[in-house]
Amino acid sequence: MKLSRIFLVMMLALSPFLSGIVEARGFRSILPIASPNDSLPKDAEILKERKLVRIDLVQEGVEAILKAWNTGELDPLLVKDFFDKSRLLDVLNDTAPKDARLRLLSIRGTNTLQQFRMKTEQGPDRVSHVSAIVDLQIEYIDPQQGFVQLDSTNEFILEVREPIS
Repeated sequence: MKLSRIFLVMMLALSPFLSGIVEARGFRSILPIASPNDSLPKDAEILKERKLVRIDLVQEGVEAILKAWNTGELDPLLVKDFFDKSRLLDVLNDTAPKDARLRLLSIRGTNTLQQFRMKTEQGPDRVSHVSAIVDLQIEYIDPQQGFVQLDSTNEFILEVREPIS
């Protein structure tokens, strides 16, 4: 009994040192998660009060993206620092069925992520970065299955510009 107590006390005393040796064998490198650049453009100032972005403007933006996807002209609509832009376009070109069409079913909701005032030649603009959760349907003809319709829910991040009066 006395021997087991001494053994237990020794193990407790040595455990911090032993655990350090064991844990040191499994170091992993940390890869940062890619995220958009949150800094403001030059000559922009954050607006103190956010205004709701009209849903028709968000719908216009989503429909423009879907039209660009359906016609293969998505490249000009993506921002220049879009993460892995060339990879996205290559994958769409290589894997998506050539006759596939995206259709907007509904916009579930929108959320204004960031809003700032930007000076332009025509006057100041309110620039809003808006998240839109949308229900989409892709339609295409598969040689084995025939006509295929697949539903999905996606998030689009849009930049909406409105003149400030």
